[in-house]
This record gives sequence, structure tokens and C-alpha cells, in this order.
Amino acid sequence: MNGRKSSVGVLKTMGLLLFLIAFLSFSFLHFFWAKDIPLKNIEFSEEDFKLIPALGFTVSASKEYEEHELQIEGKFPKELNGVLYRNGPGIYDRGSMRKRCLLDGDGMIQEFRIKNGRVLYRNVFVKTKKFLEEEKANRFLYETWSTLAPGGFWKNFGFRSMENQAGITVFKRNRRLFAFDEYKDPYELDPKTLKTLGLSTLGMDPGFTVLSAHSKIDPITKEWLFFGIAPGRDSVLHMTLLGKNDKLKWHRTYKLPRYNYTHDFFMTENYVIFNFHPVFTNIFSYLAGRHSITGAMEWRPEEKNLIMVFKKYSQDNEKPAVFESDAVWMWHTINAYEKEGSIIADFIGYDYPDHFIGDDPALFSFMNGKKGNYREKGKARRMMINLDREHSVETNVVMDNMYAFPYINQDYLGRQYRYVYTIKMSGDPYFFDSVARIDMQTSSEDVFSFGNGIYTSEPVFASKNKNSANSSENEGWLLFEIYDSFRQKSALAVFDAAKIPKGPRGIAWLKSRMPIGFHGTWTTE
Repeated sequence: MNGRKSSVGVLKTMGLLLFLIAFLSFSFLHFFWAKDIPLKNIEFSEEDFKLIPALGFTVSASKEYEEHELQIEGKFPKELNGVLYRNGPGIYDRGSMRKRCLLDGDGMIQEFRIKNGRVLYRNVFVKTKKFLEEEKANRFLYETWSTLAPGGFWKNFGFRSMENQAGITVFKRNRRLFAFDEYKDPYELDPKTLKTLGLSTLGMDPGFTVLSAHSKIDPITKEWLFFGIAPGRDSVLHMTLLGKNDKLKWHRTYKLPRYNYTHDFFMTENYVIFNFHPVFTNIFSYLAGRHSITGAMEWRPEEKNLIMVFKKYSQDNEKPAVFESDAVWMWHTINAYEKEGSIIADFIGYDYPDHFIGDDPALFSFMNGKKGNYREKGKARRMMINLDREHSVETNVVMDNMYAFPYINQDYLGRQYRYVYTIKMSGDPYFFDSVARIDMQTSSEDVFSFGNGIYTSEPVFASKNKNSANSSENEGWLLFEIYDSFRQKSALAVFDAAKIPKGPRGIAWLKSRMPIGFHGTWTTE
């Protein structure tokens, strides 16, 4: 009997020793090998801004501005009346800490209210749970997509949930305003005051589905389509369709053969299409707390892209058609439509995402005041998916230039179209300095370049004649924010969408510079 107790005691002691060894080993790993701990807050000098003018994009917004009128150079069209909302990271720094990636920060909504040639402006930070707690503490408390949480091994070990920053997209829908983060429920804001109202599940039960930052609103049916991926032992794709009154129409799940991070998807009248590029997560490095989720991403082109085509209105949840294609990284889709038994799916694609994954990617190096790699082009590409017996997919380059943030006339979403509006890197070696209209039928473009040191963000299309059945596809205005590194101020520029090379009709200047921002939405509600 005493022998058994002695053996049990020895096993307990050995177990405790093994636990302590593992704990010390993982702690050593974190403190001496962890790659993605917060950066030290950097005060860039005037010399730094001269050397890399685009660094102004990486500076946190200094404050919230109450509504005020902007000074305009040129003129804003008097027939342009509505509101442009923009969302993107507003805060990269807390106390002595700084985020590691340009894409990673607390959400900030900017509102440009345009009427009779005047522009009124205000901005607010989305008051998420994370924002409020970190503002009070004046330091980072939580891990985000690119940056580990302060606090050592126990804060970053194992599976963990990224905190909601509500900082990627913004939608005005049925007189309600929502700010989305990646694979999180949105935060709702009051469209009149921009006050944060709290998390919203869009009328569904908590945890019922997964919502990505990117969604699609059908211009004819007004249905709102979402996707999201729930990671785990089995990665599960969620698809959710809300009717025009935002009531649930259907929700489907599908177990994916592999886990891939993907940011956007395609929608046509009758199909939902996914382009899963071969980026994989080094799960051991992530679980050990050495890397954040983005830091653990690896590009494996030999695995190829996986294309999945689902019927939008399938009654029996049938399996998708599955295709393989050559490896191409895709941030954003352009548009997709059906044509003679095939699907045409256009997007901006990179042969290798060196700006985001690999050695010294620019989106990370910028935060340290360095240029980093951004050599690979984001080319305008067309994927032709044959749904007939041949069951094949072919991808071609339409325009071999450096593009990002494509946007179309939303009246043509999911339908045959011709034009895409995008930003382009023309001459400046650091960031996008031009706006372009690509003709996807003729493989040609119209371009306006602001020149080195003036940078562009996503263009948003506003129709000129919203209620006219005879209005053409490019009959509208382009609205996008620019950053002038010489004035160190941001501004809103308006272009005639059909006359890009003529330059801006008007530029409304903000009082200060703002971070890069991501996505916007135009509303006349």
C-alpha cells in the first residue's frame, strides 16, 4: 500500500516538474523568441516624412472633430447630394505601444455630408469594448490580427479570439449604420449622431453565424449576403442571406477541406463564388504565442487556389462545384456575372503577396518608418468558370499594372458590367498616387496621377441619376480621400467618373491628416 502511495507521489512530482519545464520553456520562447510583440511608439521626424512621405498614413488620428464645414478648392457639383461614410484604422498607438501592421487599428468612422456644393465633416472612433478599456488604461490590453497582447506567455498561448475593432467596412442600411471588423458581429452607430450603440447580431441569435467584413447587397432584390469562416478542427464556411427588410432568408454551413484566410467573395444573380488562395497558418507558431494570426501566415503556391461555386437559392444545401487554379492572392473582388453557362469573375490578384506575407512586407515595415517590399503587382484579372460539362476554370490578366481597392457602380453588382474604378501606383515608389477607370471590355484605362507625395484611397461611386432608367454605367461621381504629404493634410476629392484624366472637380480639405482608411459607402437616404 505504501509502495503505491510512493509511486503516485513520484508521478505527481514528475508531472509537476514537467509542467514547470514546459512553462519555463514556453515563457522563454515568448520573451526571447516572440516575433509579434507590440512595437515601441515612434515619433517620426520631419526628415522621416520627407524620406518616406507616405508615413503620414501610419499616424493615429489625433482627435474626434465635431461637424464643421470644409474649405473647398474648385467646386463640388450641386447635384451631388448625400453622405459618404468611410471606415478604417484610426488608432495605431497607445501609450508607449504601437501596432505592427498598417491594416490593424481601432475603427474610425468619417462622415462627409455633401449638399448644394458644401461639405460638412465629422469623425468618431467606434467605441468598442476594446477601445474603451484600452483608452482608460492608455495601453494595449488585447491581441489583434498583427500584434500579440502585452503580458507574456499566458496572454498569448493556445487558441484565442481576436478582439473586435470594427475598423474595416461601413454600411448604411434601412436607416441603420454598421461598422464591421473581420469575422465579427458589427457595431451599430446612430446615423444622426454617430454615437456607438453597441454590438448588433442583425436580428439573429448570438453565435448563430459568422460575418466577414465584406458583404454584398443585390441591387435588384436588395438582399444582403454575408460569408464568414469559423476556424477550428474543422473549418466551417458560413453563408447568410437577409431579405430587403433584413429578416433572415437562409443560412448555410459547409465544412471546408482546408482552412484558408480569405477576405472577400463573388456574387452573381444565382451563384456565390469563393476564391480560396493558398495561405496557411503555422498553427504551432500561433499556439505557442510566437506569432499573431497574420504573423503565422505562410504562402504555399504549390497548393493552388480552390474555387467553390454555390447555388445561391439551392433548396437542399447541395455541394458546391469545386475547381483548382494557379495560386493568386486576392484581397478584393471587382465583380462577377453569368454569361452563356459560365461565370465571369473579376478581381485584383497578386502572384505573391510580398506586401503582406514574407520577408519585410511593406504593410509592416511602414509602421517602423521603413519602406519594405511591395514589388508584386496587384493586377486586374478575369477568371472564367465553365459550369457546363467541361467544368474548367481559366484566369487571365486584363491589365498588368499595380492596382488596389476596386469599386464599381453598385447598380451593376452581380450583373454584366464594363468599368471598374481603382487606385493605381503610377510613379511614386511608396504608395498609390493615382486613380484609374479600367475598361474591362477593351483592356484599357483612363488615369489621373496626383504625382509623388499625394496618395489615394478607395474610390466610391455615386450615381448622378439614381432614379433614371436610362443613365449609363459610368454616369456618376467618384469620391475618395487623399493625403497630401506636403501640406500634411487629408482631403476629399470628387471626380466625374467618365472624365478621370481631367482631374478633380473639387477638393475639400480636412484640418489635419488622417490614417489611410479602407472602405466607404455612399447613401442618399
